[in-house]
Amino acid sequence: MNMAILNSNKIITLYHGSTHLFNEIDVSKGKPFKDFGKGFYTTQNKDHAINLALRNKRIEEVRLMQKEQKRNINVNAYLYTYELDKRKTIGLSIKEFVKADKKWILFVLANYKSIDKTHVYDIVVGPTADDDTRLSLRAYFSGAYGEIESNKAINVLIDNIKPDNLPKQAYFGTSKGTSLLIQKGDAMLISTKESIQFAIDTLTTEVVQKYSLDNNITGTEALRFFMKTDTFKLLINPESYLYLESLEYVLDMLDAEMHGDTKRWLEA
Repeated sequence: MNMAILNSNKIITLYHGSTHLFNEIDVSKGKPFKDFGKGFYTTQNKDHAINLALRNKRIEEVRLMQKEQKRNINVNAYLYTYELDKRKTIGLSIKEFVKADKKWILFVLANYKSIDKTHVYDIVVGPTADDDTRLSLRAYFSGAYGEIESNKAINVLIDNIKPDNLPKQAYFGTSKGTSLLIQKGDAMLISTKESIQFAIDTLTTEVVQKYSLDNNITGTEALRFFMKTDTFKLLINPESYLYLESLEYVLDMLDAEMHGDTKRWLEA
């Protein structure tokens, strides 16, 4: 998205993925410790919005399964579509990050430490910190890249997040900003098929990342190993419902298979 051309007579379509149904946008209900602070996030990339909704769906299902000690809990995911007339944004306080550079990462790091937000912008546009970026941010905050807030640590962090591959997002931090978003139609329930495939892909990624870290091998090597296992074959079969289980559950199955513990693997 390019908010730099604010004077153009152009209406843009934005998408928002959520696990909640709502009629009005309330920026105060946004989650804290996010890229640009607590607020309302949108994107021009429809697939990205769907994936975010499905990611939150998966997180919520795992949380509820652990809390209620139940299996196969289902949480719905929805896609909202909005239109924004950029002519009406004139006069708003807008910040745009054209790329994921040092200024962007310092802004993100500051908001990651804030329960609300660290700025007064109505709208912020810039790259999205994806799952790989979040892993790098955890490494940064753990001191793995050097002293936190040092130039060395920040430069290593930027090198590790592959900035050119990050999708853009538009953040709305005030009611003045969100009042310009016109919802088009009702929220769309994301299909079960899409939900299942996303859950399978997410669990596969999580298993590969954990195995890669635990065994000090590359992600590619870990993926090649995992794809040869019976646990993986079971995971990608929707009829097994293994995609509904937690990361720890799948890792326990993989561990049982690796140690030849057929009984434990079958019981799992």
